[in-house]
Amino acid sequence: MSFAFALTAYDPTDLPGGSIDPLGFERGYLFLADKILPGLTNVASRPRYFGLLCAGAKLADVSISLSPRQAYEERMQAILRLERLWALANVLARNEAEDAQLPTSGLRGVSYAERKARDISKERSLRTTGEFKLLSRQVTYGAVGIYGSVAQVLRFWDRKMLLPTPDLGDPLGAAFITETQMPRQIRKAASEPRERKVNTTVLRDWGARSHVSAPVGAVEAKCLHEAAYRQPVRARMLELLADVPRCPGETELDRMARVVALATQQVRFNDLADAMQAILAYEEAYRWLLLAFERVLYLGREHMIIAPRNMRRDAVLQDVCANLPGIVKSALERLDGEGKTDHFQLNLERIRDVAVFLSLSAEACSDPVKLVHCLLMRHTDIQHGKIDRGRRKAPWIVRQGQGLSMTMRDVGLIDNPESTGQVIPHPYRLASADALILSSYSA
Repeated sequence: MSFAFALTAYDPTDLPGGSIDPLGFERGYLFLADKILPGLTNVASRPRYFGLLCAGAKLADVSISLSPRQAYEERMQAILRLERLWALANVLARNEAEDAQLPTSGLRGVSYAERKARDISKERSLRTTGEFKLLSRQVTYGAVGIYGSVAQVLRFWDRKMLLPTPDLGDPLGAAFITETQMPRQIRKAASEPRERKVNTTVLRDWGARSHVSAPVGAVEAKCLHEAAYRQPVRARMLELLADVPRCPGETELDRMARVVALATQQVRFNDLADAMQAILAYEEAYRWLLLAFERVLYLGREHMIIAPRNMRRDAVLQDVCANLPGIVKSALERLDGEGKTDHFQLNLERIRDVAVFLSLSAEACSDPVKLVHCLLMRHTDIQHGKIDRGRRKAPWIVRQGQGLSMTMRDVGLIDNPESTGQVIPHPYRLASADALILSSYSA
């Protein structure tokens, strides 16, 4: 596999705000994740939100006399009001439950809803409204922002209009309303702009029926199933995951290795096997390279100047140099489109810059100093590709004479990096897929 020498910096915009990506592996990871579970994301892991979105849009009081922009705003406000009421209902139901069957993990804005529930308890109020703050920016970080794009891909709604689709979104929204037996006062509080009071007992009881962790109804499950399995690649991957459930304590990559073993037994899964084998090799190379980079940051925190002798004497960098060439060779073979399925080869050029970096880093392993300088070149290129307030971001570490020095001291994710076991791999949406599978068959 030959590569032109061209490193392109990326700063993905569809990642959580905490993403750092100092070596530019995120774009390749997202590309590979789309090869097995297109349309899903890691953060949109609670399928019940899709019903909530469609129900909120259906409850909006949209007159035919409204302009498209006004209709959009009416639907948006109805969704936001219903989301706040639903989040509060979830917390009230969980607080009342005698067992642990109603966990609120994955509930957007749970801490805000808990604060509101405490206020209600402190005031001994029997009625409340949905007019409270849920997240610092509810549209961005709540149901609309986190689940809206996935709902568009699954064809539950038109995101530009917040309008449920006739074949899936409408019945899904209606099912969320009817199968959870949404009380009339909650429907009114969501649909009308003025502050309507809702009985807290009614809200709590509805929260138990509509809970984020509760089984969905028959029609809701049918809609989720049809949406999940409509896309052929995603449908076949969901089929494999259903046949290879996660074992207790098993990592995502360990499970993926078991899924690969099953996928290679049938020709119709060849494209998925190609993608998963590439993912496993990609992640191994990523973890070794990030270990080396984290080790350099650790040395930078320990020494004002990282002298070449510090790099050459470091046992971890020596270990990386000894192991990385073989690992990169395997990764490049898996990432090469030659002999692979058409689906895997499609748009493979998107990860060419990562492949170039892998090749260059393997060639630099003859000397830890050369490897570190290769890492520094890549990191600098990646940082300069990121814009913060109109200016390019600076690298965390720079050349200082014959050595290196830190530009900031509070960077690095590992206190004392010594092995790849300390490096967390990228998540490949398997948890979101499992949740969709479970909801699709829960009826």
